[in-house]
Amino acid sequence: MLTPATSRLERHSAPTASLDVVRDPDTDPDHRDTDQTHLSLPSGLTNEVHEINLLIGAMLIGMHANYRWINRRLPDFEAAKRTTTRLTRQVAELQALIARMEHADK
Repeated sequence: MLTPATSRLERHSAPTASLDVVRDPDTDPDHRDTDQTHLSLPSGLTNEVHEINLLIGAMLIGMHANYRWINRRLPDFEAAKRTTTRLTRQVAELQALIARMEHADK
């Protein structure tokens, strides 16, 4: 016998038996030859791309930290302000790096 909670869950759960999912990577165009695809960076950009990845990673961590600071039971707005200040500096640093890369091409 189903309880009201179970029947509600079953009613709203996604059907799995009728999904048309391609499971074979050889026939799935989005996954075909993924092991054979290699992208290479133009020479001289490896350091810049690494720097961009580091900045984006740091900004992502800061955004998650801000979310946690603000959504605590007792929000810590001072910590969120400090994190936002750090994020602003990181965005400016990323913009400067991109500008340097654009000017290097010319």
